[in-house]
Parts: sequence; structure tokens; C-alpha cells
Amino acid sequence: MRTFSDRYVYVEFHSDSEVRLQLKLEVCKTSFERARGLMFRPNIVNLLFVFEREEVYPIHSFFVFGEFDAVYVGSDLHITEIYPRIKPWSFIYPKKKSSYLIELKSGLSEASGLTEGMLVRFL
Repeated sequence: MRTFSDRYVYVEFHSDSEVRLQLKLEVCKTSFERARGLMFRPNIVNLLFVFEREEVYPIHSFFVFGEFDAVYVGSDLHITEIYPRIKPWSFIYPKKKSSYLIELKSGLSEASGLTEGMLVRFL
């Protein structure tokens, strides 16, 4: 499992040899940062949640003031599940285990052509 010492990290999503999307993520690695996530933020920002072990991690969008996409990533750094356009006051219970969760501005996963199985690379 990779550790992240910086507050921000860049990520690339790869489809075969092509980079489909590259962007900057704010890292949520402490329990408090992961619990807060997007709650009470005036704007949706791109976040990376780093979990201590690979498990199923449900999320909610209570007190989140806009839609967002959730991209779950396994320990092998491949996308395991994508939940686009999550509305406020929703609850998501993924079916697969993951080690990372990337929350993106709504519609970005679809617009970039992200799919399950795609490789994720942290820079």
C-alpha cells in the first residue's frame, strides 16, 4: 500500500497505453479527513481517500452540497467500481473491496471515459 506524505497528489487514469485523464487530488489520509470528505464544503473538489487495508467502504453524501462521482480503486491500482453523479443525501454500498476512493466533480468519470479495470497511477 502506498503512503502519501503530501497534501496533494497527481493521478493518471490509463486505458491501454493511453492516458485518459490526469488531475490533482487532495489527499484524505487521517480518520478525520476521511470522515469529513466533501461534507460542508461550498464546492466539490477532487479527493483521494487512502485506506489502511483493502475492504468494502460504504460512503454517504449527507451534508454534501452538490453531485460527485466516486471511483473505487483496488490494491492492484485498477478501478474496481464507478458510481457517477451521486446526489446529495445518498448512500453508496460498493460490492467490491478497495484500497482507495477517488471522489471527482460530477460527470468527470463519464466525460473522461473511465471504466472498471482501468489502471490508476499516482505521480
